[in-house]
Amino acid sequence: MPFMCLWSPAWRDESSIAIQAQLLNVVPRISTAHELVWVDVRGLPSRKTAEDIKAIVGSASNLRICIGIADTPVAAEVAARYSQNVFTRVSTGDDRRFLASFPISVLHPDPVTESLMDGAGIELCGELAGLSREAVEVRFGSSGVKIWQLSRAHDSRRIFSPIPQSLPESGYDWTDYTIKRAERLIFIINALCGNVCESLEAQGMGAVSMLLKFSLNNRTSYEHIVRAARATSNRTVWMRLLRAAIEKIQLADGVTGIVLQASSVAGLASKQGDLFDVGFITAKAAEDAIGQIMDDMENVVVSPENTNHPLIDSRTIWNVLSPGNMEYEKRFVNKSKASDRALNHVSESDLVAGSTENSREVVGAQSHSLALTLQLFPVPVRISVNTEHKYGRLMPSSYWNAGRQHIVIDAAGPDIIDGGWWGDKYSREYYKCVNDTGVLVWIYRDIGSETWYLQGWWD
Repeated sequence: MPFMCLWSPAWRDESSIAIQAQLLNVVPRISTAHELVWVDVRGLPSRKTAEDIKAIVGSASNLRICIGIADTPVAAEVAARYSQNVFTRVSTGDDRRFLASFPISVLHPDPVTESLMDGAGIELCGELAGLSREAVEVRFGSSGVKIWQLSRAHDSRRIFSPIPQSLPESGYDWTDYTIKRAERLIFIINALCGNVCESLEAQGMGAVSMLLKFSLNNRTSYEHIVRAARATSNRTVWMRLLRAAIEKIQLADGVTGIVLQASSVAGLASKQGDLFDVGFITAKAAEDAIGQIMDDMENVVVSPENTNHPLIDSRTIWNVLSPGNMEYEKRFVNKSKASDRALNHVSESDLVAGSTENSREVVGAQSHSLALTLQLFPVPVRISVNTEHKYGRLMPSSYWNAGRQHIVIDAAGPDIIDGGWWGDKYSREYYKCVNDTGVLVWIYRDIGSETWYLQGWWD
């Protein structure tokens, strides 16, 4: 990006401010700093723009100005301040060579650094630029390194901040009538959505959320945010989400205008994958399927919050994460797994993995690769249990679940948990049992109701 710098020996802050309005007729942006005026000439012919600026400044203030253009701010400033010509254009890639013949003072070093460099016999920018960074840092410190970088035309100053990119939006207003039927609103939103999605595709962006603004007949407005599972510019996806949102929205009056805006956008960068991964060819399809499920269904992503409740099935609270919350990406991976052997005594629809943290608290085992992990049902499964006298008390001998009887080879317990006297009272006897398939299961008897439940199993 070329930098254009304007300087005049007779300029003051007041006189430079007076010509800013005239300069904006030629260039899009300007910036003033002390006796300098910086002009944004990106995409403009530099020489013609300089001639137009000279004519404007000359007619406005009758001042002699000098103009410098270069690839870096430091070279443009030196060209405007210290060059003998009224207009100086430093050739592309020639900034360092241009600065080499100027004294160190044009870079405005502090007095201590300038004195040290003068004592070392360094007078010109080219002499300083020829030294290594280590030599400069040892002799002149960090302030000397900054001047050394400028002498090599390494200037990282940002004269103009990036122009903020406006978010795509599309709107339509009418005054002769009002619309109350959702079908007609969807017809208009479909056209607006097409405009927004086309603009997103042109910019290589995807919307994470879109804002619907309704202008109502009672001179009020209503806003509603629609979120997607991930950034996309697919019109079909957004129309499905917008149509579902329209069916739930209740407006206080008829609609006289609609604006659809992409309120949050992100890049559509593709993830790098391993071509030798046998699942790589299906990764995109899997991501699309998951995204569609999250768009079509609500409350599909939850985050666990563990408490200190004595009952393990009441210890974890599942909080719903909305698709717009980026935290769902951290919670999307299920840390537990379902055991194939557990299918011998539970139905497939009943399987839900339990919390690894909870299992470690109950089992009391150390975290290592061979440790058993407790798998929990979302709700304890009611079962029928046969008991026998063993160890001086009644112990489970077999149980029925999913239409099948399982023989208990060995059992340990009971572990009694009582509590909730101030609220929900509970009293349970827990047993750890090994069934005839070799699976270690966890069952309990509710003492109050005299019923048995299957809490989970170890895998």
